[in-house]
Amino acid sequence: MKSEKSQFIENLEDWKYREAYIRASINVNLPSQIRALRLKQEMTQKEFAAVADMKQPRISAMEKPGATKFNIETLIRVAAAFKVGLIVKFVPVSEMLAWENGFSQDSFNVPTFEQDMALQRASASVFEGKPSPTPVWFLFDSPGTPRAFPEVSHNTTMTPPPPDAGSVSTAGGIQYQQRLG
Repeated sequence: MKSEKSQFIENLEDWKYREAYIRASINVNLPSQIRALRLKQEMTQKEFAAVADMKQPRISAMEKPGATKFNIETLIRVAAAFKVGLIVKFVPVSEMLAWENGFSQDSFNVPTFEQDMALQRASASVFEGKPSPTPVWFLFDSPGTPRAFPEVSHNTTMTPPPPDAGSVSTAGGIQYQQRLG
């Protein structure tokens, strides 16, 4: 007789089962994260709805497992309203399972933009002229006004960089530039 764990892993070998499991996982974990972030930031659904420029019933639905089909644009709006980042990436099933098994809504805590010490250290080292051991991205939202971003794990260049400027990327009319050290 197979153990429950062995049976589960065997079931995951089936494409349809795996697809259903991934969908169910997202439908449970995203609402849990949204609720946890809102509660950690001590906001009511109505207050968060105002910040996110959404209606309160939509926030309520997003916090209920399976009640909302999330799209990337909605997740971006939610992340921006919470003042946190968003990572969407493909991972091995084992990594997904490990993350799920370790997730707790009570201990889930993501520092906001203002609380992000890594971002503050990267910004300080750049603007104090200290060398950085990692690449730092700059946002040029107005000429001559760069804001530092922490290291990113990709070097996508969407526009050709100037000869000595590092990587430059333009998205949504905003120019990002990566420089080393």
